[in-house]
Amino acid sequence: MSKGGELGIKPLDRHQAIPSRHPQKKPSVEWTGAGELGVGNWNAKEAKAWLSGPLIDDKRAFSVSGVIRERDGFIYGTEYGRLLGLMDRDAVRAKLLYTPTSTLS
Repeated sequence: MSKGGELGIKPLDRHQAIPSRHPQKKPSVEWTGAGELGVGNWNAKEAKAWLSGPLIDDKRAFSVSGVIRERDGFIYGTEYGRLLGLMDRDAVRAKLLYTPTSTLS
């Protein structure tokens, strides 16, 4: 395995890689969660959160996570009469885990 894989870096393409602070995990039967808020250049704002916990019994669990990212444009396009590079994205992911026996999940 390469050093990037050992460090938790997920390549997007051959020119760009983003380190992953929260590797993908299975849903947990214990309540757990976290969140992050961030700000940056060009009026950038970011919010991330995830929550995981048990459902009916110790055999079923769920997790849900989401991210919201917003940023103003950074180049004024005279042909378009507005700022270019604007970002307004959001995403949500949900997972379910069913473990009928200790050897099968």
